[in-house]
Amino acid sequence: MTKDSTVSDFIPSLIAGTISGIIFVVSAMALAALIFTGPLSSYLPQGIGILLVGSIIFALFSALTATYPLILSAPQDIPIAILALMAVSIGAGINGQMVAEEAFQFIFVAIGVTSVLVGLFFWILGRFRLGKLVRFIPFPVVGGFLAGTGWLIVKFSFTMMTDMDLTLVNLEHFIESDILFQWFPGLVFAVVMLLAGRRFSHYL
Repeated sequence: MTKDSTVSDFIPSLIAGTISGIIFVVSAMALAALIFTGPLSSYLPQGIGILLVGSIIFALFSALTATYPLILSAPQDIPIAILALMAVSIGAGINGQMVAEEAFQFIFVAIGVTSVLVGLFFWILGRFRLGKLVRFIPFPVVGGFLAGTGWLIVKFSFTMMTDMDLTLVNLEHFIESDILFQWFPGLVFAVVMLLAGRRFSHYL
């Protein structure tokens, strides 16, 4: 490998790494906001730190041990949606059975335990080459799971923007002028991003 080829490979890799890092940080901040919202919003900085540190450790581990060199490690929205559902259930007990600090500590431990268990599960799949078992999962089950997690992401997004739960009981409050201006810009941005992703096929 010549010196010129090394330099020519380094510059695109540096640009790609910089862009990936920016997306990485923004994604961690957005996903942490889904978990630490409502009564737990005061712990959002700690939540962002948890996701960033955990994701960096996972990225370094993947880079050093992965057999596929082009793997990209980043926080995922599906497990975050499930953790957010758990956080909402725990947050409902704040000022009742527990205080906010105890709820944050419980969620912190839950994130750590679930991360270790999920990592162990996928390690077993890779170690014994059991990945092909995924094809035996019925398609309706996969579709229902993805649809359910998608709904959780939408619901918690509205909760994050308005500090109100999106339910049939308080649905009428979301069309009030003061609440409408809180969630409508986010909805417009999401629609624009969806249409742009379908219209343009750029690698970014």
